[in-house]
Amino acid sequence: MLNPSHGGAEQEPGSPAPGSPGVGPLGERGTPTWRGAALEAAAPGAPPRGDLEASRRPSDEGLLEDPAPPAPRAGGAVGVWTSLLGRLRGQSTFTGMDGRALEQVALITVSTILMSVCHTVLGPVLPVYAQQFELEQYGTLAAGATISVFAVGRLLANIPAGHLADTYGRKAMLVWGPALTAFGMLMSGYAGSYPALLFWRFFTGVGSSIQMTGSQLFLGDISQKSNRARVMGTNQAAALLGVSVGPALGGLLASAWSITAPFTVTAGLAALAAVYGHLRLPETHPGMQAPGGGDKGPAGPGAPGPGPGPGAPAPSRREVVWQLLASPPFLCIMAVNATLFMSANGGRAVLMPLYGTHALGWSMAEVGALFSAMAVVNMAGLLPASWAADKVGRAKIIVPGLGVMGLGLLLASQTSSPALFAAAMVVYAAGQTVSGSAPTAYAMDIMPEKARGAALGVYRSAGDVGLLLGPAVLGLVSDWASVQAGFVANGATLLACAAAFQVLSRSRGGQDHRSS
Repeated sequence: MLNPSHGGAEQEPGSPAPGSPGVGPLGERGTPTWRGAALEAAAPGAPPRGDLEASRRPSDEGLLEDPAPPAPRAGGAVGVWTSLLGRLRGQSTFTGMDGRALEQVALITVSTILMSVCHTVLGPVLPVYAQQFELEQYGTLAAGATISVFAVGRLLANIPAGHLADTYGRKAMLVWGPALTAFGMLMSGYAGSYPALLFWRFFTGVGSSIQMTGSQLFLGDISQKSNRARVMGTNQAAALLGVSVGPALGGLLASAWSITAPFTVTAGLAALAAVYGHLRLPETHPGMQAPGGGDKGPAGPGAPGPGPGPGAPAPSRREVVWQLLASPPFLCIMAVNATLFMSANGGRAVLMPLYGTHALGWSMAEVGALFSAMAVVNMAGLLPASWAADKVGRAKIIVPGLGVMGLGLLLASQTSSPALFAAAMVVYAAGQTVSGSAPTAYAMDIMPEKARGAALGVYRSAGDVGLLLGPAVLGLVSDWASVQAGFVANGATLLACAAAFQVLSRSRGGQDHRSS
């Protein structure tokens, strides 16, 4: 028979009426879908919204996404990518997300790939470009300063960018961050003096911080504790893809045209990312969308744990951040982030090439081959490690990852065999991969939702402190003692950080989240 109360939909004799418990709107065999919910709610004579809510089963949590409308469909290559993500059952099972959320992840990964290529395409040319400003006696220092000042720009912008993301939303960060980066890249390529180059590199670092803050918050908003590491890992894999393509592209551009060509191309890529963010990326801030889809402005910050009682004023974002800074689990994960950045940019990027070329007599090509082998290990293990972080818990992944990294460096410090040294660094890369996206997912888990931007700014700043101090501190240890001593210091720091995190992360508020 036709049931006029449901828009003419045919109802089998003896079947429960639509809207009753166990039967989802327009879903088969009681499985509701967010499109079905939206269509039924819009149908003439549809049951009240309360009936739709009552029809949801506990197992259906997260499948219905109304009242939010679906994300806009992408066309062209992006459409193919999002279609694959939404239709391949294995990928959907891997992330634990429905088609709509998968499409949003695909949209942000496109922006991430563009920006990763943008920031790494200058790798082969920036040191040579900086030495053209008649600073021969300070050539190496001048080249290094162009990288350091970029990191300083990121560090100083992290906390303000987090506050801006809480106030104006994530989408604004994903538009203005690439836009500022594009302008800074273009001006860097046509800088008339070395001080001007340093200024525009600093400016570009600010844009990078804004974009990265927006992308991490975007993913934190659309993910849940049960799948957050996998969502973060998917985006991290996209960043690794961009990093692997960027340097080769930069070298080709400089060889084929001129040394300023990579700056112009990266400015174009960043501008494309800004336009793409404006046209394609939805706003995900939990307080920026009204139930009807309109903009209702940002919500006030929330405190970690239970909210204030009736009539009690909500704490400010500054108060929320200070509460986090007094929390042992958050302090521990900040230390983990700083240690990981210190090791990656000091132990891996500085000590490993020095030991390979000076102690083992390797050529630059052989050093590059080891870097490539480590990158392959990182790429291959990232998504499985992210899945494990969601399934068994963040701490159970972070602690072994730090431990394996530390052991790899200690092994590297005790060998003079090229083969054993390469094997030890591959072990280090495996530990780095095991940690993967788990630290950021852990930090997101304990951040209060409505002040997540401010808290993420503090967390990212800890990583950038490690980025700045790692090469300098480990370099000093190597100069005062030896490169082997630098490996030992780095390895011991990683092991100590693993032990401290294991103990202190279990304190109040540091429960280890995993999917059920």
